[in-house]
Amino acid sequence: MCKALGYKIEDLNHLEIEGEVKVKISSLCTVFAESEVISLIAQGVPREEILKSIHLSIVHKILSMLKRIPIKEDLVFAGGCSSNMILKMFLERELNIKVITLKESPFLGAIGAVIWGANHF
Repeated sequence: MCKALGYKIEDLNHLEIEGEVKVKISSLCTVFAESEVISLIAQGVPREEILKSIHLSIVHKILSMLKRIPIKEDLVFAGGCSSNMILKMFLERELNIKVITLKESPFLGAIGAVIWGANHF
């Protein structure tokens, strides 16, 4: 999606993302969502608005999965996407809690796999 919008992934954490999301990406399928993005670009929708919409769509999918577990305190955001500060900001806004990320957050799954492997082999 970054490529379709003319961004590099590294650019995302340096963008000012403010205000409400004005457009909606309805598809969770990457191929269909990219078609929606291309259509919005053709309609002249600012790419920052499209970017916000993509992130909010992802956050809504995350929220639907989080409904299965009770969240009583702050949430630790781990994995490759945890370095995406737009996702973190939208999660905090939607959940109304603090979302914690560490510099190691993108690697926590790999670290856990190493610890598990060391204990089981």
